[in-house]
Amino acid sequence: MISENTDFGIKAKFVTNSKAAQWRCDTAFTKEPVTSKWLMGMRDYETLLDVGANMGVYSMIAGLKGLTVYAFEPESENYALLQRNIFINGLRNVKAYCVALSDKPLRLSNLYLSAIAEAGSCHSFGDNVGTNLEKKEDRYAQGCIGMRIDDLGISPDYIKIDVDGIEHKVIEGAKKTLGSGVVRSLLIEVNSNLSEHIDMADYLLSIGYTYDKDQFEESKRKDGFFEGTGEILFTREGMDERVARKIDEAEICLDPFPHIYVEDIFPEEYYPHMQFPDDYKPLAESRATTSLYPDRETAIARTCPLGDYVATALIEKFERVLPPKTELWYERFFCRDSVGYSIGPHIDNIGKYLSALFYIPKAVVPESGTSLYSPLKHSFIGDRRKPYKLEEGLFERIKQVEFQPNTLFAFPNMDHAFHGLEKTTGQRDILMFDIHYKA
Repeated sequence: MISENTDFGIKAKFVTNSKAAQWRCDTAFTKEPVTSKWLMGMRDYETLLDVGANMGVYSMIAGLKGLTVYAFEPESENYALLQRNIFINGLRNVKAYCVALSDKPLRLSNLYLSAIAEAGSCHSFGDNVGTNLEKKEDRYAQGCIGMRIDDLGISPDYIKIDVDGIEHKVIEGAKKTLGSGVVRSLLIEVNSNLSEHIDMADYLLSIGYTYDKDQFEESKRKDGFFEGTGEILFTREGMDERVARKIDEAEICLDPFPHIYVEDIFPEEYYPHMQFPDDYKPLAESRATTSLYPDRETAIARTCPLGDYVATALIEKFERVLPPKTELWYERFFCRDSVGYSIGPHIDNIGKYLSALFYIPKAVVPESGTSLYSPLKHSFIGDRRKPYKLEEGLFERIKQVEFQPNTLFAFPNMDHAFHGLEKTTGQRDILMFDIHYKA
C-alpha cells in the first residue's frame, strides 16, 4: 500500500505495508518539529547526509525539496523500504546505501537487531547494546559493512544522525569532515543520560558549533523508554556565510576598473579538502559556446558550498558602481585552462552582470593571474564580441593579479572592464561564480 502526507507544500509518498511504516508516514512532518523546520530552511543546491535513515522519511522530504541526499540505513528491511520510497517519489537526487556509519575505517561486523521488521529501530552496529549502551544478549546479528563519514569523500552541508545510542561513534568518525568547516549544521538525537553523548556535545561546542538549550529541553521525551532523549540542532556559520563575510570586508580597488582581490577566501582548514570534478569537457561540449574561449574546459559544480549569501554579497559590493538593470541569477562551474592558454583584452557579453573567479590551484602559478587593461584612448569603445590583440597597441596593462591558491578576484561587467591573460605558465583551475541579468 502507498500512503501520502503533505505539508509545507511537499507531498511525500511512502510504502506502508506495516503499522510502523504507516505511523512514520502519518507523523512525517509532526513527530520531530525541529527536524521539519530544519529541513525547510535548506536550499535546493545543498547536500544532506542522513545517517540512520530508516525508511527515509526525512530523506524523502529533503529530496523533494531538491537537495542532494546521501541516505545510510544498514538494516535490510528498512533499506529495502527506503529504496522503494525513493523509487515511488521519483527521486534521482537521493541515493541510499546499506552501510553503517561509525568510528572505524571500512570493516565487516554485525548489526544487532531489536527485531526483523519494516520501519523498526533500536538496532546497534558493532556492539550488542541497547539505546542506553547497556549490553544485550540473544539478539539476531545481521552481517553488515561499516565505515566512517571521513572516508566517504562527501562534503555535506548538513548531517542528520539518529542511530539509537551510538551517535557519539558517528561523530568520532567524522572529525576530519567536521574540521573542514563545510558542515553548516547537524541534527543529532542525544540521550542526556549518557556521558558519551554529553562529551560529544562538548566536542561540537569546542569546534565552533552552538545549540539552543531550550530547544533541546523542549524536544526531550519526558517519560517512557526514551526519557531524556531529544534532538539537538548544532549550528555554526556556514561556508556560504563565511565567504560572504570576507567579500563584505574587502575593499574595492578602482584602478583600472572596480574589482576586489581577496586572499584566504575559504577557511584554511577547508581549502585542502575541496573536492574537484574529474569530468572536465571542452567548452564547446559543456556550454555550447566557443566564442572567446576555444581552449577552455569546464565541469559542473555539483557540490559547491557557495550560493545565495555569496551572490548577495557580491551584488551589494558592486551595486554602487554598477546598479543592476534587471533581476539577476547566478551560476557556478569549474573551469580549467591548460599550459599556454591566453586571451587578449576583452569585455564580457552584455548579459553578464558580474564575474567572480575563485582561484583554486594547489600552488602559485607565476604570471597566470588575470591581467587588467586600460585603453590608451579614453574615448575607446570596445566590441564585446571579440578579444583584442596586445600587438594592436590599443591597451596598456595596468596590473596582473597573482594566481595563488585560495583567492578571489571579482569585478562587475562595465564598459571599460578590459581583462585578459597572457600565456599561462601552468594549469589554471578556477571555480567560476557568474551573475547574469535575467532575459
